[in-house]
Amino acid sequence: DYPLVKNEHFPSLVRDLAFLARTGIRLVIVPGAKEWIDAVLKEYDIESSYSKGLRLTSEEAIPFVKMAAFDVASQLVSGFAANGCDAVIGNFIRARGLGVLDGIDYWHSGLVDRVRTDTITKVLDSGFIPIIPCVAWSASGKCYNLSSDGLATELCRALGPAKFFILSANEGILAQETILPESLAGAAPGRLARLRPCEARDILSLNQDAWTEGERAQEPSMGSRSRALADLDIALKASDLGVERVQIVDGRREGAILRELFSNLGAGTMIHADEYESIRPLS
Repeated sequence: DYPLVKNEHFPSLVRDLAFLARTGIRLVIVPGAKEWIDAVLKEYDIESSYSKGLRLTSEEAIPFVKMAAFDVASQLVSGFAANGCDAVIGNFIRARGLGVLDGIDYWHSGLVDRVRTDTITKVLDSGFIPIIPCVAWSASGKCYNLSSDGLATELCRALGPAKFFILSANEGILAQETILPESLAGAAPGRLARLRPCEARDILSLNQDAWTEGERAQEPSMGSRSRALADLDIALKASDLGVERVQIVDGRREGAILRELFSNLGAGTMIHADEYESIRPLS
């Protein structure tokens, strides 16, 4: 998420990720760049709008989208290099265009056509961290702007990771800001540390007004509650694809990712596919 790159704790976040890589955990990183793309397009007076949560990327805009996306990715490469880890930005995705949908031309906005899992595996086996920006090319060489959220979930589908971290500029799902299902009615104010997929699905249904398609189409104006629910939606999609643990973590907080992994209470909201910390009956 680009706001994290500009946060004062970004160097410690990369340091923690590098620590995990050195312990043998295989990392694949999809950096979000929406805010930086917005800023670059604004600087060059290029209009940018959204439809159904996706940017309409014009012929005029695509060179600047590439520039911004690779700039964010290169900052991660620099951060890993400073912590003794090797990372590589690669063309690991083949894309296809969205074309015209409901009378709207999406120009250079696209979808994932294929994930080059063999190439990603080779990079990981070589000890590198793959960094996959939100731009990719079609079989004919045409460049497309992809949704980072959609890209991340497609990578979950293709790679089958045991864990998926959503490093966000939000605190996670807060009980006091959320309409809760009956199973969570007694939750104390503050962060909801753990959710089952059925509970996450109920929360999204009960709070549908906070993240309707109309609001998601105007993503720059989304509030923290809407963004937190959008993160939860991505987490649930990854869980439905078979990821056992999906963690939404506030990347602005120093040490948050390590606390989420190595402490009982964690530091974010986890969606878990099975009974977490359950007691197995004696048989």
